[in-house]
Order: sequence, then structure tokens, then C-alpha cells
Amino acid sequence: MAFSPKVDWIAQASKALGVQLTRHTWREACGPCPNCGGKDRFIAFDDGGAWCRRCHMTAWWIENPDEGRRQMALSRQEKAEHQQELLARMASCTDWQAYHKALLNGSGAHLGDWYEHGMSDDDIEKWGLGWCAACPCAPESASLTIPVFRKQTLVDIRHRLIGGERGDKYRSHVAGLVASVFNVDALHSAEMVIVVEGEKKAIASVRAGFAASLGMPGAQFVDPLLRIMADLLESQRVILALDPDQTVNAECIALQIGSAARVADFPAKPDDFLLRYGAKSYAEVIKQARPVRVKR
Repeated sequence: MAFSPKVDWIAQASKALGVQLTRHTWREACGPCPNCGGKDRFIAFDDGGAWCRRCHMTAWWIENPDEGRRQMALSRQEKAEHQQELLARMASCTDWQAYHKALLNGSGAHLGDWYEHGMSDDDIEKWGLGWCAACPCAPESASLTIPVFRKQTLVDIRHRLIGGERGDKYRSHVAGLVASVFNVDALHSAEMVIVVEGEKKAIASVRAGFAASLGMPGAQFVDPLLRIMADLLESQRVILALDPDQTVNAECIALQIGSAARVADFPAKPDDFLLRYGAKSYAEVIKQARPVRVKR
């Protein structure tokens, strides 16, 4: 079975792996693990690989790797060109401003949604947070919006679906756009870089005093993070503060980043921990972040 960018690769992967996969992101699909049965812990990629975030089983769903790799190289080139087209569209998009105004001008009707997530009026103003009556990629749902910039250029508007199901709450502003790491422009603003999952957690971490807090769109978005980490200064240290159920993933990412990386062991999601225990305790957990050693 050779992968072709012109056919439904998720259907091919589901058949080859023997599990029903559903689209998770542009290049990924998820489903139950055929080894441990973990629900939605098994991730298949359009490049032919697959692995389980629970039991760490790896698999290859293409029967002819050589032909598959050739086809996938073409697919990646096409997708890279498509991504550039989408980014060009986003650069001139002003929707985030309309969403911000809708939030502020709605007699406070929707501000409470952001307050429930721990956001303050200062956060709403600083980050341009907003409210959208119908998410462009999920028109049946209203959403809270977070503009994402890189080099002062808009690269996405993240929509958090109001009432969205666990694990399926976020959408990018246009279909097919690969979500970007949040707050990248702050990368060189401090000696310590904090990496958390999601834009909300990054905003909370900045509020706690860590200006260079970056938000991964999800723990599976490793490649975009690693490309950004290539711009690190020698003096900078990276603290991976992922959710407690992502400890193994955080360790794997730390090993790929290198000696500058540490893993912070939060007993709860970092933003929940911060809300409950305060900035001082949050900083203490960050301070105790540990290096990761290669097991022999």
C-alpha cells in the first residue's frame, strides 16, 4: 500500500492499523491503541508513522516504505506551499479585532466566559482576546478567540469552542492551517523559557512573571516547537511545564532539545495549579525542574 496525497490517508491508515482513526490535526489522526486500548492515545501521522502516548508502541502503516516516502515527500511539499498560502491570507486578516470588539461591546455578556478561565480585564486587553458568534471551522458553535502573532504578523486565530468536548475544543481560523506556537516573539526576552500546552496556560504563566512563556497548540505539536527551539541562545534554559499526563512526552521533547531543557513536575495542570496556589508556588515548581538523562 503506497501513500498518495490524492487519496484519504486516514482511511488507508485505519485499514492498515486495524483501528478507526479520526482526524485530529492537518497531519494527524487519533484513535484507540491496538496494543493497550488507550482511547485516543494512538496517533497516526500522514508521513506513515504511528505511536501510542500511553504504551509507546510504534508502528508503520505503509507496506512499501520506499514508494511511500517518495509520495510523502511530494505531499509535504504540496502542504508546505498550501500552508504558505494560508499564512498569507491570515496576515491581512482583521477578524480578531472584530472579535475583540464583540467581546467588549456586548454589555459584558460574554466576558464571564473568559473570567471563568481565569483571565482578567488586563489579560483580555493585552492579548486581544475576543468572542465569536460562530467559529469559521465549526459554525454550530460560538467560541472564545485568541489571536496568535509571530514577528508582529498574525498567523492564526485560535478558537476555543464554547461547550466543546474534551480533547476537541480548539480550531484554527481557517481550515487546513497548522496551528502555531503562541507568544514566540517573547522567546529572547528572558534567560528562562517556559513551554506549556495551550495559549491560556501561556497567558497565565506570563501573568505569573515568566514573560517568555510559549504555548504549544497541543503536546503532539513537537516539530513546530523544535524548529523554534533552534533559535535559542546558548544562555537560555527551557522548562517544559506540560500537563501531568504528558510527563513522558515532556521528557522525550527535552531530550530532543538538548542540555538546555528541564522538565517541571506539576501535580496539576499548570494554570489550575497557579490559580489554586499562586505565583510563588508556581515559581517554586519551575525552580525545581529537573534535567532528563538518557537511560542506559
